[in-house]
Amino acid sequence: SRSTTRRVLAMSWCWQADRGRVSEPEAMQPQQALPQYIETATTAAADAAVDVVANPVADWFDPEIVCRGREPPRANFFAYESVELAKAGAPLGSSTRFLDLNGKWKFVWSPHAGQVPRGFQRCNFDDRAWGQMPVPGNWELNGQGFPIYTNEDYCFYAKPPGIKYRGKDRQYNPTGVYRHSFEPPADWLAKGVEAFLHIGAVRCGCKAWLNGVELGFSTDSKVPAEFKLTPHLRLGRNVLAVLVISWNASAYLEGQDMWWLSGFTRGVFAFLRPVRRIKDVHIHASARGMLRVDVELSGASNIAACSPVSCELFPRGQEDVVEQKVCSFDLTVTPRIGGLAIASGCFQCDGILPWSAETPNLYTLIINVPEAAAENSTAPLASACRAEAIQLGVGF
Repeated sequence: SRSTTRRVLAMSWCWQADRGRVSEPEAMQPQQALPQYIETATTAAADAAVDVVANPVADWFDPEIVCRGREPPRANFFAYESVELAKAGAPLGSSTRFLDLNGKWKFVWSPHAGQVPRGFQRCNFDDRAWGQMPVPGNWELNGQGFPIYTNEDYCFYAKPPGIKYRGKDRQYNPTGVYRHSFEPPADWLAKGVEAFLHIGAVRCGCKAWLNGVELGFSTDSKVPAEFKLTPHLRLGRNVLAVLVISWNASAYLEGQDMWWLSGFTRGVFAFLRPVRRIKDVHIHASARGMLRVDVELSGASNIAACSPVSCELFPRGQEDVVEQKVCSFDLTVTPRIGGLAIASGCFQCDGILPWSAETPNLYTLIINVPEAAAENSTAPLASACRAEAIQLGVGF
């Protein structure tokens, strides 16, 4: 098939690093013809109500700007609405705070960075002529572009921070535009909660819009990117638009012995968090059984007055057996400025089996923030202090 032929050609593509050029099969030359609705990014937007920046990819070539509007990095966890779900390690789909966005998205591809459909961020943009692309999924394995393999040189000339492709088309830098519609549950717009977008990983950078409003952009290919959807989320149909570029300034740090493949490489979902929530977690476990837990909390005006943060430790796989509980303890909450607080605690866990490559003993730590009424509130369920619980793996 044509698809198989393109993959075989890609695998036979040989980089001639010593000559500083690429031997590129003619059949793999990037297409030059663009659909009529594609235009360069410097063209003014047709709809003045949408704030379309002059160049949607300019920031990606500034090495001093790695993101904008992206949530700060944090430990990898999902916050359930109950401690029972956290103990069970329940599938994310069983939580009312999770909305799966994976699947077929509307998609259009361009061989050059900055060439995008005019006004694609708008909710009423006509994308009926677009194709589809699986999320997660790589363009090159789904009929757009071709995979590139390198082992000691870049597929572009090393003149940072700009990108000049080594093939015949020096401006070749594939760009994809995605659009996806979804409807959030009604309680996601309630007072005291905030919704976020989670992009597991995307190569090489992305910029996201919700209902025509820019959420932000990210340039890291192998780490999650999270953006706040609140307050732009609304009842009914919401339109998420994402612009993805293959190579930006960060590509100079990511080049290695690998295949260069673009698109969403991990899953995408939306999730809900109470305003008072676990912001980050740090765990220190020693081989002697000493366990220290530091939880960063955010989002309440008087967070120290809310319910304490509790911890429970179980052997992995026995979280529902009360008799197997190793220990349980509460964390001391210390308020900080700006509505932040640190909940910390240290506990000696007796009878711990240490982890090793031969005996990989693991434990499950449950961190629970119980529901509590916010200051001057008599309706806990409508407050910023809703319950949440997380599960983390621990090795001593």
